[in-house]
Amino acid sequence: MEWLLLCALLFRAHFSAVITDARTVQNLKVFPAILSERSLANKISMRIHDNLVLNLEKSSVFSDKFQLITHTKNSKITYHINASDVEHNLYHDTEKDAAIMITDNDDGLRVEGILGDTLRIRPSSVMERNAEGHVAHEIFEVPLRHPGGDDAVFDETRHASTSRGRPIKPLSERSDSGFRLKVSPEVHVVIDRAHDKHFKLRSKLMEYLAIFMAAVNLKYRTMMYVDLQLVVSKVTIFHNVLEPFIRRSDYHPTIMMGQTLWNFSIYVGETEEFRNDDLVVLLTGMDIGYVNTTSNKSYGLGIAGLANLGGACGLWTRGALVEDVPKTFSGVVTFAHECGHLLGIAHDGSPPQTYVKNNVGAERCPASERYIMSPSMGATSIYKFSYCSAQQLYTFVGDPSRECLRNSPSRHSARVSLQRWNKTLVSPVEFCKLEYPDRSILGYVEELPGIQPALGMATCHIVCKVPNNAFVISNAPDGMPCNKTDSKKVCINKDCVEFPTNITTLTKNHEIPKSQTRPLQ
Repeated sequence: MEWLLLCALLFRAHFSAVITDARTVQNLKVFPAILSERSLANKISMRIHDNLVLNLEKSSVFSDKFQLITHTKNSKITYHINASDVEHNLYHDTEKDAAIMITDNDDGLRVEGILGDTLRIRPSSVMERNAEGHVAHEIFEVPLRHPGGDDAVFDETRHASTSRGRPIKPLSERSDSGFRLKVSPEVHVVIDRAHDKHFKLRSKLMEYLAIFMAAVNLKYRTMMYVDLQLVVSKVTIFHNVLEPFIRRSDYHPTIMMGQTLWNFSIYVGETEEFRNDDLVVLLTGMDIGYVNTTSNKSYGLGIAGLANLGGACGLWTRGALVEDVPKTFSGVVTFAHECGHLLGIAHDGSPPQTYVKNNVGAERCPASERYIMSPSMGATSIYKFSYCSAQQLYTFVGDPSRECLRNSPSRHSARVSLQRWNKTLVSPVEFCKLEYPDRSILGYVEELPGIQPALGMATCHIVCKVPNNAFVISNAPDGMPCNKTDSKKVCINKDCVEFPTNITTLTKNHEIPKSQTRPLQ
């Protein structure tokens, strides 16, 4: 189970916009059930409730064989994992932007994961079954986060490979043919102890990561001209041990100082286990920000991610930081956003970036349109990449110095079912509490009254109710139900659609080297 949940985590990205005039979404109790299953096609039809039916396909987010590296106080343990072991219960519904883990055994069907941008599903903490014997689950909301407008770091010193690969045709020669350039960047995900501590079992963390990455890759499916899938090649976990690259504040111990990106980039460049990675992303449970050295006051806490613009393939520039509130998938969009920066995509509305070779900028795509690469996000954000983002990515991959991006690693092939996705989700109320730990959460509402257009589950928003008749709004996570009259529809990339049947992610089989005898839980 832990491996499956880590797969789920790798599928989602992170934004941090808080809207104080929003409303709360009511906690929804559901009893998921499998309607039909085609084992040969790896497809499942699952009813979440009367208004939401998911058409699920197996998902894959890890490379066929990847490494799981765990740092403890006394040792570093490396596990060699077969992706099929982690991904075998991972499913997705592309149309509904859902990615879930499914477990079906003698205890009943368990579903956990993402239903759209801000909705999550998980088994209820109270053991309950309906008349048909189906296990009770909770659907809850998580808030939308955003990396912030200053998350892209510029570095004139590039250390990318200079070997020349096969030529890439200009975009103008391909746009009319319908051909899409296929790119599969290999990503090494590093998880800090602030994030890891929220998962008692390693298998639960792996299952969360699998769904997370499946959700991230759903975002890249909206890209024109480029067929891109992030492939997780390695996962490194810092467990009960200080990370040597994190810059902390003595006055604010929960803040990860922005200078950590520089330290992390150096650590990646000097450490052998990162040598062959295209991208390296630190997934943190801390709050990225800064502290004034004179007043010791914190600032810049709205930042949810940092990355080196155009840093992919560079020995010293491949690193990125991404915030994620554990178990909420709040970091999915941020993960997609920051990896976009690493792959040479500047913010929408930006002029050509002189630090990135042949970059054409994104002046034709105003930031106000609120696509994924906008420098700011909110309830009106669109979970898709703009034309300008696709154009920049195409040009970046075509640069001969980015040879590392033009190899052909095996893509994730394990399908993700709605059942599996739902198992990683928490209830809307729990989501509100996790996302806003400093607020008194009174509950959530299905639709915010008095606002036009109405914001709520139908528009893929989670509305948390707080004291003084106030609300905070978050975008619903992938996989959350969004239509009371059509149970097939869930939130996918912030659209209310049917759950995709072709989501893939990492698998679960693992092999432990003989020199490593520590058992997996």
